[in-house]
Amino acid sequence: MKEKLVPVESMLPRIIGANIYEHMLPISNNPGRTAEAYEISLYLEGSGTIYINDKEYKVHNGDVRFSKPGTKLTSSPKYKCYTAIFDFGESNMILRNQILDNIPEYFSTDGATW
Repeated sequence: MKEKLVPVESMLPRIIGANIYEHMLPISNNPGRTAEAYEISLYLEGSGTIYINDKEYKVHNGDVRFSKPGTKLTSSPKYKCYTAIFDFGESNMILRNQILDNIPEYFSTDGATW
């Protein structure tokens, strides 16, 4: 897949998926996956673990994960999250942007309430 760097003014996102994931039971032999598009997840509840490019993050209520295309992801229960997957509408092309590429991959609340 090709990549092209574009200014934010030229990027109109298109949501290609929106899901609620509820991983409460142990998963045997979870091979993980590689993100094919940009993804943002809001963790609603949980005590599981997320591995992003082999770095470990403990899940807390209110945490946010932001994944870029090519990010390696795997997880272990228990958690529930909303996830939106989006791209910028060009097939076989990953449009990259300096601002999006510098967003941290994980924002932890450490379980703090808002």
